[in-house]
Amino acid sequence: MIVSKEQALEQEPPAVIKRTFKIDNHRTYLGQSIKEVRLGWECHGTLNAARDNAIVVFHHLHGHSHFAGKYRSTEKRAGYWDGLIGPGKVIDTDRFFVLSMDSLCNVNAYHPDVVTTGPASINPDTGKPYGPTFPIITYHDMVDTQVALLDHLGIKTLHAALGVSAGGHHCLELATAYPKRVRKIIPIACGLQSDAWLIAWANVWIAQLKLDPDWNGGYHHEDRKPTQGLIAALKMISMIGRDWSYTNDPVIPADTGGRKIFGRAWADPERDPATSPDHRYLIEADLERGAVNGARHMDANHFHYLAQAAKSFTIRRSGSMTATLARLRAEVLMIHHLNADHLSRTETVTAAIARMLEVGVRMEVLELSGTLGHIDFVAIQQPRVASAIGRFLAR
Repeated sequence: MIVSKEQALEQEPPAVIKRTFKIDNHRTYLGQSIKEVRLGWECHGTLNAARDNAIVVFHHLHGHSHFAGKYRSTEKRAGYWDGLIGPGKVIDTDRFFVLSMDSLCNVNAYHPDVVTTGPASINPDTGKPYGPTFPIITYHDMVDTQVALLDHLGIKTLHAALGVSAGGHHCLELATAYPKRVRKIIPIACGLQSDAWLIAWANVWIAQLKLDPDWNGGYHHEDRKPTQGLIAALKMISMIGRDWSYTNDPVIPADTGGRKIFGRAWADPERDPATSPDHRYLIEADLERGAVNGARHMDANHFHYLAQAAKSFTIRRSGSMTATLARLRAEVLMIHHLNADHLSRTETVTAAIARMLEVGVRMEVLELSGTLGHIDFVAIQQPRVASAIGRFLAR
């Protein structure tokens, strides 16, 4: 059938297919065994005959692998980097084979489009959920399982890998643990290891779970999950992940997509927060709404395990940090928020850049001036940043 250009433009793009990758037995970095690992992944574009045009997208700590397109036409939004990835876009799927995988112990354990293995999964030895008996995992394990997928697909060397926050950590881990497996990396809003500031914040997030009366040491009941503790933790992440100006800046910058400016606005114009503890300010209602929505598909144990993995993160598996960085062969485009990132602070990123330059890493640095903070995924799709990514990948 011949389709006109006008008809083609009216048609929905083909649905993205969620695939499942299985590992019979994963030996963790700490020496424990996880049987029957199942992890979801998606891809866009075509892997070429040489199998050397692949790009991996690592998702952030509480994200997942859906980064472009739609699984079904009824979805309200496409994947979170759909503005960057697709035919003719900055990361051009007419040229590159782009893939992403749900992480081991992905926090969105109950999301219908996420496939993961973690504490909420059934232990094949007992027929019951692992709960807190699930083996401790590290970022090393998340990268190792991703490499297992590459092996399965016959991809020996990636053209590039990129990711934000924890995804950026995975880029750096991949390039130092498997230096021959990737030519270019784009780590965004991240450092070489967790510092005391991030460790302290992760401790506070975990504490919210343990204060929930339904936590029960991680052995919570199916119908009584520690949801309130999880919501409280997500509120904290929202605030430290953003900048002060997110709530109080009197001017709405053009790059925010029309975001709210909260100030002292009431959530309900008829209910003055000063007159009752049940009346809220707009910022309180917005925090609650976002956290409740985020917690819907999350598992508290998965969150606990990931927060623990964030605390222990370092790209160094053995030897010194200098020796680890000396193994890095990939070209690096390091992107970071200049002033607004209060998790991966400017000082932390600057120190990481200095250490990489000391050992001769080929790199360039792009500083972002947005005001939304660590979780500013909008800024990454702005023309200046997108152009830099496009040029870097094209070289």
